[in-house]
Amino acid sequence: MSQKYFLLTVMTITLVVFFIMNAFLTENNEITVVISACGLALVHVLSGFYMTRWAFNKSMKLFLSIVMGGMGIRMLLVGILIVILVKVVDIDIKLFIVTFGIYYLLFQMVELYFINRGLQLKKVMKS
Repeated sequence: MSQKYFLLTVMTITLVVFFIMNAFLTENNEITVVISACGLALVHVLSGFYMTRWAFNKSMKLFLSIVMGGMGIRMLLVGILIVILVKVVDIDIKLFIVTFGIYYLLFQMVELYFINRGLQLKKVMKS
């Protein structure tokens, strides 16, 4: 899995979605909400990528345990952070959830693409 291409793809998606969302935002508070949602989704996908990358050359059982267990732990932590953010900071929850959902889905597609691509390359190299 190429770290350079992954990071470039994630940063491109981050900027494109941010500029699209920015065109519809009118208040500074809304921009803060979008940046917060983007940051949380970005930390989520980068932690997943690096955990997967670390587990990539391990046994298949360990690889799947790390990927699936890591996904569950990351989802739990994101849920806790969202609850804390909503309770502590006065934000527009609808905008936050929509923005986080958009970033999350796009980043998950990229993460799955790179994992699949890496597994295919690993399979070809074994042959």
